[in-house]
Amino acid sequence: MSSSKPILQGSDWAEEWRVYDEDGGDEDLTGSTLRWRLGSRTDPALIDINSDDDAARFSVLDASGSADVTGPVVRVNLTPTETGALAVGDRWHQLEVELADGKVRSLGKQPITVKDSLFD
Repeated sequence: MSSSKPILQGSDWAEEWRVYDEDGGDEDLTGSTLRWRLGSRTDPALIDINSDDDAARFSVLDASGSADVTGPVVRVNLTPTETGALAVGDRWHQLEVELADGKVRSLGKQPITVKDSLFD
């Protein structure tokens, strides 16, 4: 039931998104604020992080995966402690990028599953 890589309890987890401008080109992420949220029907903010408060949770990369403040790729990283605290089940997650000029790119809610085993 998930379009994203499942989150495995107690393991590192990372997901990447490529951010596009209105014309379909790569967005320049210089000076952007990044926000990511994991939620469920009963708790819309199980994990709610942003780059102003917790920059280590985010990586901005170029198209080949190298660190580059201009992007266009954003990676969100969770620690084993964070994933270990999550209950098994179906969730949703969403990335928002507030550009330096104030425009917001929302990469929409996507389903994701938290699992306790890769073999479920």
